[in-house]
Amino acid sequence: MPIPTLTAAAPKKKYELCPEGSYQACITRAYYCGTHANKFDPKNPPQKKIVFAFELDEPLTDGSGNHVMSTTVTFSLNEKSGLTKLLKPVMGSSYPDKPGQNLDINSLLDMRVMVGVTHSVNGDKTYANISGLTRVPRGMVPFNPSMDSFVWSYDDPADKRVPEWVTKFAAECNELGGNKTPVKPDSTRTTGHAIDSDPDGHVDGIPF
Repeated sequence: MPIPTLTAAAPKKKYELCPEGSYQACITRAYYCGTHANKFDPKNPPQKKIVFAFELDEPLTDGSGNHVMSTTVTFSLNEKSGLTKLLKPVMGSSYPDKPGQNLDINSLLDMRVMVGVTHSVNGDKTYANISGLTRVPRGMVPFNPSMDSFVWSYDDPADKRVPEWVTKFAAECNELGGNKTPVKPDSTRTTGHAIDSDPDGHVDGIPF
């Protein structure tokens, strides 16, 4: 067998920290990552997780595009869930928290929001985190994102646009046998096709 040919990989793009502040942004992608053990207390029931990506109206210094940030929340309409805390300040009375109401994740794509960005320090690294969302002020010119928008689920075909850390996280879900926690059949998954990545796999400060 001949010795295989080696191909040099493209250099890893340096992570550029988004400055703290408030930015107009667009929900460009949503990744449904299945059911995972409760990271804070494994004795509690497992939780469904979804990752949202936001393209911010804040250009990268190298001119290659805009800052893209993501957040991972529990996929639940419970009043204490991360999803409710994330979206209700933007959607207000239209947020489906009444019995029998539904939330279609596809309807959130291309929604314009204001994203609060704060910094946190862990050791010698500083991370940019999404602290919350608010409505775009009346009269503000809508931001036009450069990214395409789509949704993706853990059981959809592989897609090169889905960041590696999301793919790995999704692969750990109960539905794919990644966790050993018992899980009920999944009746809430989204469909579609996928976000851009956080290069350090960091999950922001929105409560789970």
